[in-house]
Amino acid sequence: MGFTFGTGDLPRAAQRFEIRQEIARPLSRSIGGAIEQTDRFLNAMKKANITAPRGPFKFDENQNPIMNAYILRVEKVGGKLQNTVIETIPNVGQYWTP
Repeated sequence: MGFTFGTGDLPRAAQRFEIRQEIARPLSRSIGGAIEQTDRFLNAMKKANITAPRGPFKFDENQNPIMNAYILRVEKVGGKLQNTVIETIPNVGQYWTP
């Protein structure tokens, strides 16, 4: 099963895949693949600003993710139920408030 943003399908598995692929790779490249050097890796995390399939992604000062959140509505499209994005809330982190 593939994942294409904008199709109304936002499974948690895709979110996990996104984190692994879109975030770990650039971080690893930025320190020459030396992920065992914890200080270098954490510094790279603090500086990371990544454009992932679901939008911008970065870490706060405690390495918690800050990313877009999506308000979804279940709709029947083509005879099938799907999640449809009705609102995007940018830059949502652990301590986000409206």
